Amino acid sequence: MSEQTSPENLQASSEARSPWWTSLRLWSICACVLMVLTVLILPLPLTVRASILGVLIFSAVFVAVDAGGWGKTFAALTCALLTLYLAHIAQQGFVMLTSGSVAGIVLGAGMILLPILGAWALVREVLFGARIQRMAQDLAALGELAEDTLPRTPLRSCGP
Repeated sequence: MSEQTSPENLQASSEARSPWWTSLRLWSICACVLMVLTVLILPLPLTVRASILGVLIFSAVFVAVDAGGWGKTFAALTCALLTLYLAHIAQQGFVMLTSGSVAGIVLGAGMILLPILGAWALVREVLFGARIQRMAQDLAALGELAEDTLPRTPLRSCGP
C-alpha cells in the first residue's frame, strides 16, 4: 500500500477532521443565500431580479450536478440551453434589422453576428471535449495513460 492510503493514515486523517465551519459546501450555501437575499432587498425591476435569480439557481444546480458526477448530462443540458438562447438572440437581431432605423440595423447586425460566434465556440468546445475523451480512452487502452499520483483530500461526510 502507498503511504497515503495506509490504514494508519486513513485513521489519522479521519481523527484530524477539520471543524464543520471550514466546509467549502457550507460557505457556498451561505454565499448563495446572501446573494438571493441581496437581490430580493435591492430596489431592482422585477425582470432584473428574475434574471439574477435565474443565474443563481443555474449556478446552484451546476454545483450540485458537478458534485454528483452528472457532468456529461449537465453539459448536454447546458449546450441545449445555450442553443435556445443563441436562437432567441438571433431572432431579436432580425427584428431589429427590420426596424428601419440606422441604430436598429447596426445593433441587429451585431445581435446576429454574436450568436454565430457563440455557436462556433460551442461546436469547437464540444469537438475538443470529444477528442480529449477519445485520446484518453486510446491511451488507457494502450496502457500509456500517465498514472495519477496527485494527493487526494479524504472524503468527508456533510454532517459534523
